[in-house]
Amino acid sequence: MVNKGSPTKSFRALGSSARTSIIERLSREGTLTTSDLSKTLRISLPATLKHTKILEQAGLIQREKRNRAQYCSIHPEKLDQALEWLLIQKIFWDVSLSRLEKHITYKKHI
Repeated sequence: MVNKGSPTKSFRALGSSARTSIIERLSREGTLTTSDLSKTLRISLPATLKHTKILEQAGLIQREKRNRAQYCSIHPEKLDQALEWLLIQKIFWDVSLSRLEKHITYKKHI
């Protein structure tokens, strides 16, 4: 069962180098059209649309159609949630490994 606060969708969406490139580009440059993204990524427009749809479904970006163009922008709140989850995991493992190291050191001196 997936925890409601789990960033599973975000991580799944970021499992593609094309999608991470889209996130990086939107983070650096702000709102861009799917056509602009397609040219930079050197992938077809239909493939870019597929990737942006997956990112939108994960809540990482927003897409807005204006006239004939589709504009994409970053949705940083979901990225912040994923980062928070990673930091919690890091703290857990840092503490656990520190305790293990102390236990091993203690056992060596007995």
